[in-house]
Amino acid sequence: FLSLGIGLGNPPFPVDGEGGISFVYSGNKMDETVGVGFMLSGSRDVGGIMPATVSVAKGVCDCPVCVTIDGRKCGEMEPALDTTKREFTVLGGDRGGGDFHVLTDISEHACTTECVKYSYCVGVSYSPSERRCVLKGTDGLEQTAPSSYKFHPRIPVGFMVQSDGDRPGGDIFVLKEVSIEDCAQRCLAWSNCVGFSYKSRERRCVLKAEHGLEGSYHINNHQYYHRIASPKSLFANSGLDMDGKDRAGGTRAQIGTTLADCKAKCVEDAGCIGVSYRSTEGSKGVPCYTKGTNGIDMHNSQNGFQFIHRLPNGFRVKQYGDRGGGDLFAAIVPLTKCAELCFARADCIGFAFNSNERRCVAKGGNANTNYNHGVYQFYERVESAPTHYVLAPDRVGGDIGGWMHNTNPQACFAECQKNPKCFGVTYNPNSCVLKGTNAQAWYTPNQWHFAYKVPKDFAIRGAGDRPGGDLRVMYGQIEACARACKEEPQCAGVSHDSLTLRCTLKRLDGLDQHHRVSAQQFYTFEPSTALDASATALGETRLSTATTARTNARIVVVAVACAFAVA
Repeated sequence: FLSLGIGLGNPPFPVDGEGGISFVYSGNKMDETVGVGFMLSGSRDVGGIMPATVSVAKGVCDCPVCVTIDGRKCGEMEPALDTTKREFTVLGGDRGGGDFHVLTDISEHACTTECVKYSYCVGVSYSPSERRCVLKGTDGLEQTAPSSYKFHPRIPVGFMVQSDGDRPGGDIFVLKEVSIEDCAQRCLAWSNCVGFSYKSRERRCVLKAEHGLEGSYHINNHQYYHRIASPKSLFANSGLDMDGKDRAGGTRAQIGTTLADCKAKCVEDAGCIGVSYRSTEGSKGVPCYTKGTNGIDMHNSQNGFQFIHRLPNGFRVKQYGDRGGGDLFAAIVPLTKCAELCFARADCIGFAFNSNERRCVAKGGNANTNYNHGVYQFYERVESAPTHYVLAPDRVGGDIGGWMHNTNPQACFAECQKNPKCFGVTYNPNSCVLKGTNAQAWYTPNQWHFAYKVPKDFAIRGAGDRPGGDLRVMYGQIEACARACKEEPQCAGVSHDSLTLRCTLKRLDGLDQHHRVSAQQFYTFEPSTALDASATALGETRLSTATTARTNARIVVVAVACAFAVA
């Protein structure tokens, strides 16, 4: 009797309510039973069962050793994106309909292999007794029901199927003629994408945001795949030669249970930059220490402990210590929030962090290249951003939500980047409100500033829309709209409604030369425009000159925000 921990929540193995038990298989051959899953709770009206983990002894089907209800494996304290290569799970019933190809006298493994050959195949129904395989698409696919056949949904890595059917609403943008894996990758590339719906017949992919997404499921020829949340930071050494090496000093807390407990304690600590642990257990468990920047050794040592850095997503530690100079701004925030603020600016190449003070200093391109030893650690940015923010006089109205106070421009830009309906921000140094394109289509000089969210290689030359010249209409966020324009040879710009996410690609022929009052904003495609990454929003005075078609106001590029994943 081999005791095994079977993870049912990462990715999930949802159990159909009719059967009560699902057999769980391992390996690419899908032919070895390693355990059984028991449904703990469930309701189709609320999106299927809660992800669960059950550890059982093989051959003993009613001896739970460990149960969790948050999608983690038994004993695992920090949630993380699943990177296993399991692509199919096994449910306790079958889903009728959706058949597009039938194979006979075939093994279960060969059946699932055949499905992978078709980019639009979303699963297979298989009968072990008949050795019969039915490949399935979403069109006509029905609710799960008891059957001698078992449905094996095809689930991209990083996603889970919580229930049968689609979750309408929350559309970011729609793609056609893409595979289910390509759809999943597109979703993973957007920080605000919480999942996607897929329709086999048109190979139609709909990326979804949380805002507007219905909680209930509907059978409508689509299947919704929910994205598994990933943490804001990971424990890794970013290519540094750290095998068997420690960084002495800088201790913030001592943990003596498990490495997972130690990591969890570090994640809870806003100033923790990593952990040191001994691989051999002591009388009270694994000796482990959480570490901060203050007092930590700037050199590696071999003392029987292993150090692992805590790295915010999109950053790395290249060397120990700080890079002086190049300061853009400073803030008192946790480590992961510091990373988010850096991402809100195009000119931020990284940040220095002081654990005891929780002091964050964002750095620009003129920071020193040499590292100095002290109480700060420099984190180098390794991801770039697709969106600029451009400063103009205020545009009244179009508020999305309420005012945010006791904040700063970078945090406001980061909030705008997360909201698919935000096209700009009205702000002062301490307060801000997000705006939609239904804001007044003229500029109002006042004590407030307005910052447009502008895709790379595009420019705002006036408030409002430029009618005419329509090429085609699509739906999606402004970033997707801009990308489609770049792929269209005749496209000279786009008109976008941030509230409905309606986007019209425009050509020069028939395009009005003037901006008109409208709930849409026109963005000019200017791939040769060199945007100056200014920091005016933080009180600096460098300006880049550009003239709008409506006013002589000077437009200032102030920042670039990146899609920073917030768990």
